[in-house]
Amino acid sequence: MSDLLFPMTEDDMLRVLAAKHSRDLFVPHCKTGSTYMSPGPILDAWVMPYSWTRPIIGYEVKVSRSDFHRDQKWRAYLRYCNLFFFVTPWELIRADEVPEEAGLIWVTKTGAGLRYKKHALPNWHHAIPQTIFQYVLMWRKEAAPTEAAP
Repeated sequence: MSDLLFPMTEDDMLRVLAAKHSRDLFVPHCKTGSTYMSPGPILDAWVMPYSWTRPIIGYEVKVSRSDFHRDQKWRAYLRYCNLFFFVTPWELIRADEVPEEAGLIWVTKTGAGLRYKKHALPNWHHAIPQTIFQYVLMWRKEAAPTEAAP
């Protein structure tokens, strides 16, 4: 484990990811559908690029080794994206600790950038459930709802 210049929080790492995806649809704490009856998985961040060809990305932020090793829910996120990455402070997790389906990104020691340490396996062979798109459109859209037409 390295000496960070300052302790990294989840919010710090989400800010760096948001800056990286400033031209994409970036949704922090993205629900995967309605939580009315039973809560589904919530991705730390979900990104839909403004592109027909670039992959949809899911991110799971980890600020401690114990959280990374305890996490059993991350595989449920794979169906909601084409690429999935763990994002950690610099050197918190080694690439050889990350399962094959996932990638690893470290936030730099200064907290200003990202370094890809392990690329994620792309998954183009599944349809991403429409519930995540509905959630983003209904609850994360920037514009406020308008009155219904007569």
